[in-house]
Amino acid sequence: MYLTEKFASFVVNTNYEDLPQDTVAHAKERIMDTLGAAIAGSCNWEYADQFRQAIAALGTGHCPVIGGKEAYSPAHAAMINATFAHAVELDDGHKNAGCHAGTVIVPTALVMGQELHRSGPEILTAVVLGYEVVYRIASHMNPRQLNKGFHPSSNCDVFGAMVVAGKLMGLNEEQLANGLGLAGMLASGTMEATRSGQRSKCVQVGNAAYNGVMAAYLTAQGMEGCLSALEGKDGLFHTQSENVDVDDVVQDLGIVYSIANTYNKMYPSCRHAQPGIEAVLDLAQEHQITPEQVENIWIGTHQ
Repeated sequence: MYLTEKFASFVVNTNYEDLPQDTVAHAKERIMDTLGAAIAGSCNWEYADQFRQAIAALGTGHCPVIGGKEAYSPAHAAMINATFAHAVELDDGHKNAGCHAGTVIVPTALVMGQELHRSGPEILTAVVLGYEVVYRIASHMNPRQLNKGFHPSSNCDVFGAMVVAGKLMGLNEEQLANGLGLAGMLASGTMEATRSGQRSKCVQVGNAAYNGVMAAYLTAQGMEGCLSALEGKDGLFHTQSENVDVDDVVQDLGIVYSIANTYNKMYPSCRHAQPGIEAVLDLAQEHQITPEQVENIWIGTHQ
């Protein structure tokens, strides 16, 4: 079996009753934290209004978005809210995965849950499953994926968005496997904007939500996906990473839930900068240090 098929079996056969209660609690925390990040993005990202208007020009629907008056299709609504959740760098993450799963998974779950009139437990289950698939894929691809210049959140989160949408749509095992295969074909995004400095990097993360939802709808209509999208000769593991242990990707799947290893950000920056920021604030308060007194700052951090 390909990994897409193994993940599909896991998604189909896992329901709310199967989840440990602490895992459910973590999912609730992820929803609240991501909503906060998305609201902050909708208010503070300088392109928020233009982005909503641009997507509205592509077509409207009946799904509302954060801070907007227009309504959109489910895929576009998930895309907008996911973009906002990443826009000011407050989205949650995972140390070893190097990606921000919540920024895509939570908006997709809330939009699709509302669209399909799903219950709270069904939405929470979809959130847990989405995090699990993203973290397992990304943590085995990184840091090599990053070192090759690919943006993990943009590339790996598309699988999570597809899982969330597919679970809430009630897709069967074959459809989910094909949907994950389609998601792999649509994965995209690079790290170049982190070097060049454009504040539009978040759009490619929002695109992961859009592509994941689109993959779910495509497979629901019978479209085949590339089942070997991950471990195939020209799949993501070989093109965007190296030496991925395929068996280890699904080790203890359904037994150990990775959502518990998610971190929050206290400040709008990369996780590795958080201790340095906290230290500067503490030192400045303790010793009444002003910016004018500072000549240099040296920080030792994760390589």
